[in-house]
Amino acid sequence: MLIQTVDEKFSGALANISACVPYYLRFYSLFKRRAVEDEDVTLRVNMVDAVNPIIEYNTKFIDSINTATLAAILCVELNRILLKHCSTRKLADPQLNYKASNIVCYDPSIIPLFKTAIESVRFGEDLPNDANPRIRAELPPEYNHDRDCQLEVLYEMLSKKQKGQQGPGNGQGQGGAGGQSQQQQNQNQNGKGNGQGKGQGGGNNPMRDAANRHFNNNSLAQTEKWGENSIAESTIAQRVNTTDASQWGNMPGNLREKILAANRQVIDPRQALRDFIATAYSDNQLDTRMKYNRRNPEWSGILPGKRHDQQFHLGIFADASGSMGSDDIKLCIATVNDFIKFEADVDFAWWDCSCEKPSAQLKPMHESNVTGGGGTNPQCIIDLIHKEKLHYDAIIVLTDCGFSWSRPKEYRDIFIIRTPTAEDAPEWVGKHQMSMKSLNEYLNSKKR
Repeated sequence: MLIQTVDEKFSGALANISACVPYYLRFYSLFKRRAVEDEDVTLRVNMVDAVNPIIEYNTKFIDSINTATLAAILCVELNRILLKHCSTRKLADPQLNYKASNIVCYDPSIIPLFKTAIESVRFGEDLPNDANPRIRAELPPEYNHDRDCQLEVLYEMLSKKQKGQQGPGNGQGQGGAGGQSQQQQNQNQNGKGNGQGKGQGGGNNPMRDAANRHFNNNSLAQTEKWGENSIAESTIAQRVNTTDASQWGNMPGNLREKILAANRQVIDPRQALRDFIATAYSDNQLDTRMKYNRRNPEWSGILPGKRHDQQFHLGIFADASGSMGSDDIKLCIATVNDFIKFEADVDFAWWDCSCEKPSAQLKPMHESNVTGGGGTNPQCIIDLIHKEKLHYDAIIVLTDCGFSWSRPKEYRDIFIIRTPTAEDAPEWVGKHQMSMKSLNEYLNSKKR
């Protein structure tokens, strides 16, 4: 029997995806992957530890399944990301959230595309979707797949049924991915239980047992790395919305509509900033086929590598001239703090007619003392960058725009955040700007 390495198994899975549902390959290149030692993890999504989403896996689990099964599981996890189940749409109860997400993402219409996986593992009846009689029985009689197979709707249905069934002696085991008690699930995970359905127990089919261990993984570890990632979401949404109709291939129509709906961008005053950061981050990674793709070695020779693999480097410069109010600066700082927590090197400095040397921000900024109070000359930012031989993939300038500034020939990735009483930004800035007034109105509306 041929033993495959993890890299070889992922490479085989990608080949399977390329043959079955090539649309997913447009997004896999945006993700990192890494091994974790947590025994409670099979394969999960990590949205919070980097700009790029991370596919994390337990090596023992990957060793226990074949490439076809891994391909099907990867597509399901990509569905979670594309549908924003593990980011913006994350719900309060992680176990019910995971279960509802499974029902949507293991859509019966996509699994038949992976004929090899079904033939080799025969897990079709065991998938945690509403085609599974066991799952269907946990939903109310009025449930309709076409109408109700949505994360929030399913979550509410499962929550109501769980509350209705809980009582003395039966409050356990209602929120898991497979509707079992925690004791039963632990037994199954340890190979002691009788499986999830007829003919599954006793280790008669180790690969199917491994797949079912993932499908019914009720561990909180599966969802503990879910959370909002505005940069990743903007990047993914841009790619979804620029997909030509021919590139969807044989993606089931109902799933395609859900992905499009989830990534229909709702414009708020911060969206331009998010898009700017996402674009600058993407531009930072120049493609080349001459370099080994270290982040995803299974793509080497297929997916271009990167000419440089350093972190995204962002410079934030706040106008400290006499016309800038402290409240304005605080509001801007609160906004850019969104991006400090991601995998980006962030430098910050005050400026007026001169610019202090930026210092690294290793954690979100809090109230700071402003240094400055003189005239206003934003060109001093660019001059300092050249003098100190600094490199930034993008810079953000917080200012009241009380200046005349010609387009700097030396630097193109500049974003301006204007104070409520600011003058017009320079014409060359274009859409790379936002009003602090609009931002303030947006934030106040969220507080009501």
